[in-house]
Amino acid sequence: MVGHRIPVWYCQDCGHLNVSVDEPAKCEKCGSSNLVQDEDVLDTWFSSWLWPFSTLGWPKDTEELKVFYPTDILITGWDILFFWVARMIMAGLFFMKDIPFRYVYLNGLIRDEKRRKMSKSLGNSPDPLDLFKEYGVDGVRIGLMLISPEGKDVIFSLKRMEVGRNFANKIWNASRLLYLNLDKNFEYKGLPQKEELCEEDEWILYHLDRVIKFTTEGIEKFDFNGVAKELFDFFWHKFCDWYLEVIKVRIRKGGKEKENALNIALFVLDKVLRMLHPYMPFITEEIWQKFPFKDAESIMISEWPEPLNQEFDYKKFEFIKQIIEQIREIRGIFKIKTSERLPLYAKISEIEDIKDLIERKAEIFDFLAKVEKIEYSEEFPKPSGAIFVGDRHFALFLKDVFDATKEKQRIEKEIKDLEKRVSSLEKRLKNPDFLEKAPYEIIEREEKRLKDFKKKIEVLRNHLKYL
Repeated sequence: MVGHRIPVWYCQDCGHLNVSVDEPAKCEKCGSSNLVQDEDVLDTWFSSWLWPFSTLGWPKDTEELKVFYPTDILITGWDILFFWVARMIMAGLFFMKDIPFRYVYLNGLIRDEKRRKMSKSLGNSPDPLDLFKEYGVDGVRIGLMLISPEGKDVIFSLKRMEVGRNFANKIWNASRLLYLNLDKNFEYKGLPQKEELCEEDEWILYHLDRVIKFTTEGIEKFDFNGVAKELFDFFWHKFCDWYLEVIKVRIRKGGKEKENALNIALFVLDKVLRMLHPYMPFITEEIWQKFPFKDAESIMISEWPEPLNQEFDYKKFEFIKQIIEQIREIRGIFKIKTSERLPLYAKISEIEDIKDLIERKAEIFDFLAKVEKIEYSEEFPKPSGAIFVGDRHFALFLKDVFDATKEKQRIEKEIKDLEKRVSSLEKRLKNPDFLEKAPYEIIEREEKRLKDFKKKIEVLRNHLKYL
């Protein structure tokens, strides 16, 4: 039997109810020793409200009680605020003369796709062990955190567990890429001198500083969901999709360029693993133990990363990145094979001040965007795909890789279709009934769609000019 058994003994001779903290030897009314204790237990909350101090040896004045009471934070669900949280506070004030915790963080309830609360009785709750087997413990942990805003209920989805598993795989594969490029004699030196940093190095270090600050402040404010999303975005999209891809050029060259690239990549990986450890303790520990940046017996007791607080010029590589992104977009629009290498044209009058930067990154343009060469001209050849980065114009010369006439017709038709959608959305967003009745997130979503459609129309019209 679990819980506090009801302290009532029934006299089998006279029927009197004997209530006592200690087991009575005889009936207080008739003196009979023929007593039987009630078999039931008190409500579970009667036991639970004593939890903050009863687990520490109370009512004895133990060392554990002196050290760990009161504690700092309680993490629980909003549905038991009165049943448990309020009662623990009352019990703490009554018995210990102090509240048991300073902060209460409220989790949302996990619900199934029908929005029912998951419970054993409904049988709608997956077995965690089955989830761990399929998606990994860390995959399930980060998958749940990515969909768990503070205090809001969570609609459970296996797709989110897949996202968590895929993220764990991404971390492992990115780490393996770096590990396999470490020579036997490689010596981890941390960051090179500022003057030795390339544009992509300053870009990733700038974003690393930002994510360290955001993560530190976010955890202090209990924004666990926001931090998880920020770390996910930084590691997957900035570190893996861009930085690790770019430095492959330097790694292949070898020598000092390879050494610097690996040292910076390992520096970033080290900091991100430390920040991810509270979310994904197993994979981060396993990876951290294998690298030369390890500076403690366990990542669990390593120092929390601090921002570098240096000035990093991230704009130069951001400029290069935007050109590459638009080249890739053009290839997608015109369905050009990734193996087709094409020339990139720039207006010399617009890029005189950054010509050196563009030429220094020619290998990156070739590696990431299959740019055959970079040409300078005030007039762009046709047909071309238009590229605009700020007030600078570029063009990807499409040569004979597609039928320009057919592409013009296809793009004109797509623009007309988009214009119809824009017109429909504008009417909807001007409708007072819709604005009054629709939830805020729906209105926000429709406004974003409208903005995206208009942006796409602008891009397609620019392409028509160059075709």
